[in-house]
Amino acid sequence: MNYQKLTGIIQRYKQHFAQINEEEIYKWRAVKIFQDNWNMDAEDFAGMLEQSLRGAANLLASGYYYPKRMIVNNAYRSPEAIRGLFKRLFDEDLRFIDRVAQFQREIKEINSINFPGKNHYQDDRAVMVYLCLRYPEQYFFYKYEMYRGFVTLVDHDVAVIRGNGGNLQSYHDMCLNIKGFVEHDQELLALHSQRINDREFAEQAFHLLTQDIIYAAVRHIDRFEQSTNVLKASDRLRMETIRITPVKAQPKLSGTITDYEITAKERHWLGTVGEELVLEYEREITSNYPVRGEVIHASKVWGDGLGYDIRSFDEEGNYKYIEVKTTRSDSNASFYITANELLCSNEYSEYYHLYRLYQYDAATHSAKFYERKGPLKEFCTNPVLFKAVIHEEADEL
Repeated sequence: MNYQKLTGIIQRYKQHFAQINEEEIYKWRAVKIFQDNWNMDAEDFAGMLEQSLRGAANLLASGYYYPKRMIVNNAYRSPEAIRGLFKRLFDEDLRFIDRVAQFQREIKEINSINFPGKNHYQDDRAVMVYLCLRYPEQYFFYKYEMYRGFVTLVDHDVAVIRGNGGNLQSYHDMCLNIKGFVEHDQELLALHSQRINDREFAEQAFHLLTQDIIYAAVRHIDRFEQSTNVLKASDRLRMETIRITPVKAQPKLSGTITDYEITAKERHWLGTVGEELVLEYEREITSNYPVRGEVIHASKVWGDGLGYDIRSFDEEGNYKYIEVKTTRSDSNASFYITANELLCSNEYSEYYHLYRLYQYDAATHSAKFYERKGPLKEFCTNPVLFKAVIHEEADEL
């Protein structure tokens, strides 16, 4: 994905926020209505469902597309069957893509009995609306045309093919990646907070906001002036000359409370965007080398565990094994080195490069960095984790 194009879209979304919000605020209201009215155990399930979906007309109807009408009509004909359908759809112990497929199989059977020969309209878009209304902090509203249009706008290297069962998962993964930029844009979050009052759902995870940016980029693109300030990666990733000295610290037995899930998500997102920035940078600076090679995002193409993230090359055509470490903090922030990274830096010491990105700015997809060539041994001064390898011995007779 071209993250500079993405950040440009977010900037233009902020510039046109007021106009876009007038047309799209209904999504936050639809979620609030659903949350206030949904009751799986309601005696009148069909009536409850109709009431819960009353704000979702724009999400569940367009042209000759009537999923809301058909799911409600089926609920009035077969309330217990549709109740069971939603119970299974909302069962978070199962993978969401499996639940979507199951919902579609079952509603097809129910609808064929209640309304023979009529379309039930419960496609991926409709079923994802139900999931998002119920769990707005976990899922994203989905439209095939929106997804296909957006990947083109940001040069995302994913195949979006109608009827492809993998579309929902790849879309979900893309949204989670984009959400990282949303969460780190304080100007955007401040604008967003102004749109929420008692009539709207006050989201915390910003899934609705993320999808709104994706949809606005496709639906309202004519309102976005084209960006003329296109910066090369070498202008957004600036090398600094820094003298670094590893420091050995003694462990302390002190209690801390850490949300490891949030921390892990932040590190994963920073790792991903940092690697993509370096990949873009390396492809740019090597494009004019006399000896041409291929810059490969090794951790993405060949998987984790190699001990490096990107394989590039120098002016003589020699391989460069690049490990990327990214932080939003300053250059002296600590970072972690894995056993595989240490092993690889020793084995390919002459060609191993550490790129330490710091002061990463999500709004501009830019950072400063320093480069360290050679083994990483001198940085491995503070062990924080050991792997215990167990072998079970048989009892002697």
